[in-house]
Amino acid sequence: MKLETAALTVAIRSDPRYLPWLRAVLVALRRGLRPRASSSHLWRAGLVLTEAINNAIAHAHGRDMRRWIEVRIRFHARRCTLTVIDTGRAFGLPRRAVMPGPEQCQGRGLPLIQQWCRQCRVVRRARKNYFTMVCHV
Repeated sequence: MKLETAALTVAIRSDPRYLPWLRAVLVALRRGLRPRASSSHLWRAGLVLTEAINNAIAHAHGRDMRRWIEVRIRFHARRCTLTVIDTGRAFGLPRRAVMPGPEQCQGRGLPLIQQWCRQCRVVRRARKNYFTMVCHV
């Protein structure tokens, strides 16, 4: 039986070693749903999730692996809503992040997220950042 919606919430250590597992979970969740996502849209959703978590690890938590990140994944119809919750310092999204030049080694995460998501927002509540992204799948 195929479902029309699916949701999952997990808490992971602030450690990039969890990223391959989360991308596999994203794909597994989507496989059981109707309608099916195109592989390119699913790949983009995985990249968006990876970039948001990498930003939380590096910038919010300063690579402190003792801290936790909560990840919420929700599929509904042709949308995927991804929320990354960290306990780092507050941050705001620029209206449109600028892609850095080829000589720079970092700074591409937010421009990619904003380019590939229909909506992006950050809310600060109870000393936590809730970074929510809505992707078309």
